[in-house]
Amino acid sequence: MNFDYLKKLSSNPEAKTIIMLHGVGSNKDDLFWLADYFDTDVNIFSLNGLFDIGYGRRAWYHLSYFQGKPIYDTKEISQAHEYICEFIDYIIANYWLDAQN
Repeated sequence: MNFDYLKKLSSNPEAKTIIMLHGVGSNKDDLFWLADYFDTDVNIFSLNGLFDIGYGRRAWYHLSYFQGKPIYDTKEISQAHEYICEFIDYIIANYWLDAQN
């Protein structure tokens, strides 16, 4: 699977890992600037949501507030959950991360 993400890696093999997940209408870039404020012994990944909702904005699932209450597709939420879990497995395997960190 292809993942769209940014990364900042520590040279410490025992570093903790943070995965940043943006909100609806944002993207992987919006939180990544915070990486500079974390300790250098931290691996940081910022993952883009699955759905392009236009103008560089992304979402993990489609969400609307038709008639004043949130409406979403539970299949898309499950798909996003699976995608995030696969990403975690991917970075553990490809960046030799300690799954406990």
